[in-house]
Amino acid sequence: LLGLVLPPRAAAAALALGGTALGGALFAAAVLRFGGISARELRALPGGDALAARLARWRLLPKGA
Repeated sequence: LLGLVLPPRAAAAALALGGTALGGALFAAAVLRFGGISARELRALPGGDALAARLARWRLLPKGA
C-alpha cells in the first residue's frame, strides 16, 4: 500500500520508522506493566501525577503501585 503512494525508499523508511515506533511503544508498556517504573517514580516527575493517573486508568501500572 505504501509502495503505491511513495517512492520505494520512502516506503521502506516509513515502514521501518513505523515498526520501530510500535516496538518502542510496546516495550514501554511492558516496562510499566511489569513494574520497571513505579507510580512513585512517575509522580516525582514534573506532571507525573496526571501521567500516573492516566497510566493507572489504562491499567499499565501494577495494582500495588
